[in-house]
Amino acid sequence: MEAVAAFALAAVALAVALGGVAFAAIPDGGGVFNACYDNATGAVRLVDKQPTDCTGGETGASWNQTGLRGPSTGYVARRNGNFGHADGRLRMVRQVVVPAGSYVIQSEVTAYSQRRESLGATCVLDTVSGGDRNELDVSHAIVPAQPHGGSKVQLVNMDSTQLAAGATVRLLCRGDNLQGARLQAVRVETLIG
Repeated sequence: MEAVAAFALAAVALAVALGGVAFAAIPDGGGVFNACYDNATGAVRLVDKQPTDCTGGETGASWNQTGLRGPSTGYVARRNGNFGHADGRLRMVRQVVVPAGSYVIQSEVTAYSQRRESLGATCVLDTVSGGDRNELDVSHAIVPAQPHGGSKVQLVNMDSTQLAAGATVRLLCRGDNLQGARLQAVRVETLIG
């Protein structure tokens, strides 16, 4: 009889344990995973609630099931072919108009030479909004002299910015042998850093 009682008690304990696992909410109703990180070993274990389920030597952590949203909109302007001006002034090569938001902006231009002397080139990435100009990035390049076959150098500009109002993103360049300009502004959810 004692064996039957012990077996019954063990069965009830097992049912309670399994029932507890069955009702665990991982992830929780909002798609959030909760975990405890062991500060000594680095082990991570999933828990129902944190930090209440973490021990004294653990740190609570949470993350969502879906992750962060990716870029919402990309704005691109291209210019094919050769262009450039020998007068030494910065000239607008490409521009895109964007609404308010957070942006990662990149441009690329190729400077080339088929001459006996080196050539210089400069490109500037800026924004203009309500008459205010904000310079983001400047790149300079010296294209080495190459009379037989030509020489090319990429001018790459990249920056991130938060625009409180709509703006024009511009790529301005100086140089007499430029080609293949590309300007892109990608609107992102959040800028970190």
